[in-house]
Amino acid sequence: KIEDFHETILSWDLLEVIIGECPRPDASLGPRCSLPTSFSSITEYWDTFQPLLYLELAAGMQRRAQEGPLPTPVPMALLEQKSLGNLTVVQFQVESGTRMDEQFLQ
Repeated sequence: KIEDFHETILSWDLLEVIIGECPRPDASLGPRCSLPTSFSSITEYWDTFQPLLYLELAAGMQRRAQEGPLPTPVPMALLEQKSLGNLTVVQFQVESGTRMDEQFLQ
């Protein structure tokens, strides 16, 4: 379920991910693995690619942290908060008069 996917990512400790200490989603997954060319079901496809997707997301976070300073926080106001399954969806609005650098718009 996509909710489980989101829940896993949101449970990560960002600092641990950045310094490379996040737990591997599948410890048996080696640096070079053989992928099938066809799948018998969507479940088989998801079970194959989910660990790779988690690793790619973690690598992207690490790469971004190494590329330079992280963006400066922007003051925001909470507009709405609602539950969606096990997740809480929040909507924010940038406070008026806040300067938005180009780094936030890329």
